[in-house]
Amino acid sequence: MIAFDMEVDVSRRRLQPKFYGMIPDDNNKRGRSFMLMTLISALHNISRSVGYALMMSTDPLLLAQFVIGEFGLYIFWKVSRNDLMMFVRIEGALASAENIDRWGVEQKEWFRIEQIPDEFLPATKFLEAGGFNRKRKTSVSMREFLS
Repeated sequence: MIAFDMEVDVSRRRLQPKFYGMIPDDNNKRGRSFMLMTLISALHNISRSVGYALMMSTDPLLLAQFVIGEFGLYIFWKVSRNDLMMFVRIEGALASAENIDRWGVEQKEWFRIEQIPDEFLPATKFLEAGGFNRKRKTSVSMREFLS
């Protein structure tokens, strides 16, 4: 559905009209495109589920190897792109605003305040970063992914 949102975004269409524009401007056709994209996603999920069920019924060990291999490749890809993030709430010194200030001053290459989920920022830092209107990186945290 992210593709649909990006596709119908007016600013993206203005910047790159040759890239965006697959989904028409007509609301009826746009709704039809959305429904077809949803149907394709559902069919994909159903086909994977049936594939897993068939693999489980024939050889459970093969299914385990496949799932572990697929997940391992995913984790490897995320780690190699430095895109694997997990924020654990730690009470005490590590969760203090002083450390966030220090990391910002020291310009640590790994520290980007926009990548920290709102609920993990101290209240003062959350408000300084713009509160609920602050710009966040458009990635999914491990907490959002696992829930």
